[in-house]
Amino acid sequence: MLPSDLPFEILIIIANLVSLKDKSLCSRICKSWRAPFQESMLKDVVIHTKEELDAICDMSTKNPRIYQKNGQHVRHLFLYENSHPTDQHIQILQQHFPYLQHLHIKGEHFSSTTFGTAVNWNLWSSLRELWIGMETLVTENSEKMFLDIISCLPQLRRLELARHSWYTKMWFTLNDFETLHKNLPRLEHLALGLDMNELTTKDLVRISSTPPVSNLSYFDIDTKIMDYRWIAYFAHKYPKLHTLHWRTDGSGMARMKYQKEAASLFKSIPNAFKYLRTLRMKSERSQDEENLSFWEIFCPSTILVKSIKWQPYIFYDRPDIIERIIKTCMHSFSETLEILSIECLFNLDHPFLIRNAFIHHCPRLVDLNIHHCNASIELDTLLDVFPALGKLRLFGGRISVSPQASEKISISKRQLRSIEVHQATVSSATLEFISSCSRRLDNLHLSSTKVTGSISQKTGRLCIDMSRTRFENLYLGHVRFSTSEDEENEDHNLNLMILARSAVDIMKIKDNNNNPDDPMMLDNDSSNTDSNNNISDSSSSSSGSSSNNSSKETKSNTVKYTWIYTSHEKARNQWWTSNTHKLTKAQANRAHQYFCDFERERYLAMQRGPRSDDKEERTLENWTKHLYHGFTTLKCGYIEKYTIGS
Repeated sequence: MLPSDLPFEILIIIANLVSLKDKSLCSRICKSWRAPFQESMLKDVVIHTKEELDAICDMSTKNPRIYQKNGQHVRHLFLYENSHPTDQHIQILQQHFPYLQHLHIKGEHFSSTTFGTAVNWNLWSSLRELWIGMETLVTENSEKMFLDIISCLPQLRRLELARHSWYTKMWFTLNDFETLHKNLPRLEHLALGLDMNELTTKDLVRISSTPPVSNLSYFDIDTKIMDYRWIAYFAHKYPKLHTLHWRTDGSGMARMKYQKEAASLFKSIPNAFKYLRTLRMKSERSQDEENLSFWEIFCPSTILVKSIKWQPYIFYDRPDIIERIIKTCMHSFSETLEILSIECLFNLDHPFLIRNAFIHHCPRLVDLNIHHCNASIELDTLLDVFPALGKLRLFGGRISVSPQASEKISISKRQLRSIEVHQATVSSATLEFISSCSRRLDNLHLSSTKVTGSISQKTGRLCIDMSRTRFENLYLGHVRFSTSEDEENEDHNLNLMILARSAVDIMKIKDNNNNPDDPMMLDNDSSNTDSNNNISDSSSSSSGSSSNNSSKETKSNTVKYTWIYTSHEKARNQWWTSNTHKLTKAQANRAHQYFCDFERERYLAMQRGPRSDDKEERTLENWTKHLYHGFTTLKCGYIEKYTIGS
């Protein structure tokens, strides 16, 4: 079959998969391709400015414009805030696009006193999705106006009402929710930014008799003033709910007033949230104890939740609240939870101790994200609790290993594949432990992170042995290496690093030999004492560049060595930025000679007294003045891709 003979149905599928530029080219290839590719080009209309909107709605021209002739093909319309649509604009767009299925409208149109009620919304009864973004809405009786609009849209599957200002006034009662669902029988996805009145005694009695909604699987509520008794209503109303997003603002106190009643009411609902798998909770301007309220309603529970994202409003000095909530959640969800994300709005002053919170074995957890909690993590202890953990992300805090970590290496085969650490501190022992016990690790991302460990007094080397690890991606951005003794002294950095990595992808060899458990070692030296041969090999290998202006990257048998110098300076956000340079062969030779006699060189430096140049800016020009602090060697297996620097 020739391409020109392809049926229209297949061509339209192909057209929807190619870029807009390619659609234009394809529409001119042959006559049979013109209609499907032009139809696909017209499927989405995006209007950013008032000028664009005025041009599309201009009816004064004698020659019909493209949207007047072909508007029946448009299915998606996006009206952004700078387009400033009026009722008249909407009415013209309804004429142009009679079969619209998806409408995204944001801006002042739904903040006016009419709230779009002057438009005949029945003309867009084919809509499947509606997203409305409201600015400051002060219209009286806006709830009725909104419900009148959606009563004309019975085909809606997805409805989102977002507000971008707390001044927006829209209050829903239980009757309003009942009206909404009566008018939208096919609704599957509902997201509302509005407030809810306190439930009356009559409402509470009525909850169990309201007809459940069988189609709704996603519910997102963003509310300022409410009471938690509403949870019982939604548990009854949405029995097939799969995802629940609950966002609250702490300016309303009604929820604390009905705390005990809310918990009792929720537990009286048969099979409440039986199909719930994803739970998101965000609180703003809430009292510390209020963060507990939501979870104490849900727990203890038999709900099979798989994913939790919690964004608490916890004050700087209350890590105990986080620990209590985690214990409460884990008691109910430890057997089913697969993804857990905790993102504090403030960085806690006192460390949040992971070992105090995660006391329940969680065999299915594969993804853990802890953000701004000042978490103190003993990685080996964490992996004991989460044996299936594959991805760990930490923003702020500290990662270390317990004194018993070395005893666990020989008996453990962990599933950890990816670690991301931002603005935190990691011990060198932690990185070595990961490499030894997590053979699947292939991604390490350290950003604005401090790595600490002990250096050899003989050679000045901080050795980090990750030679068992084959990296798909290694990222070290603005990373500072320092000794454990000088951890708090920001001027005592180990600015020089040697990256030692395998020149051969050992995994391919292992696959061929069918022996996946045989570790690849770069050399026999895994301690913090150095071998002169290692430095000698890397600094004098004949495979290195013969030019002093080239980067110093040498090979010794199957190992590549790259010498890297990094200088740091304080940034405005209290962290730091860095400049990274690869040393030339001559510079690497000079460093090699220095560290061959490190004990003597450091003794002489100490005899000269405090170094005034410790406070000066470190650059590639004065790099030799700071060698007496020591250097770092990072030994890895094969690396597919690496980035060191910004």
